Amino acid sequence: LGDTYEPVGSFDTTLPDVPDEEQAMLRAMKDNFDLRALDLQIQVAGEFVTVAKSDYYPTLALYGNWTNQGQSDNLNSFLSATSSGVGLNLSMNLFNGLRSDARVQQAKADEQILRSTMQQARDGVRLQVRAILNNLASARQRVTAQQRTVDQALRGYEIAQVRYREGTGNLLEISDADLALSRARTNKVQALHDFYAAKADLDRALAMLDRKYFIHIDQH
Repeated sequence: LGDTYEPVGSFDTTLPDVPDEEQAMLRAMKDNFDLRALDLQIQVAGEFVTVAKSDYYPTLALYGNWTNQGQSDNLNSFLSATSSGVGLNLSMNLFNGLRSDARVQQAKADEQILRSTMQQARDGVRLQVRAILNNLASARQRVTAQQRTVDQALRGYEIAQVRYREGTGNLLEISDADLALSRARTNKVQALHDFYAAKADLDRALAMLDRKYFIHIDQH
């Protein structure tokens, strides 16, 4: 039951500025991983349309063969005839039950669906980036406000200690001041956490992840 976890590291309290919305949107539209993946799917779908259309085109094939034949009782000089030939084969798809048309239309429909999905995805990314920037700005303001609260709580704790040493205060005042200071510091840490969580969401939306987090697959 009572496992204890110790946090490792610390938050950098020197917070970066919130990025400009217009620049963030431009980068998201260009580099967002989900949008790039959809763009590749659209390119593949376009190639499938080209492949489907190729059924309409005539096919020209070149073929050739070379044959040696013969017979012998001892396998010596058994070749008695040699023949060879080359030729061209031209085929045209005059009618195949409208299957070519159906394949082309299906490929085009698949491509159009992906393009519609891309537009929806772009709109979704815009909304996501705007919401993240708002969260980032809000968390940054909260960090600043909580820092002032921490400073005030720390001052109150120091005053309570001075009053106790001078005999004009009591331990309850120190305890209350210490509790207020702990609460203020906790709220500041929570605001810092929210800021860096939003910053991580923004980094992902803008494809600004550190390369060390990528898994490289060797292609041979």
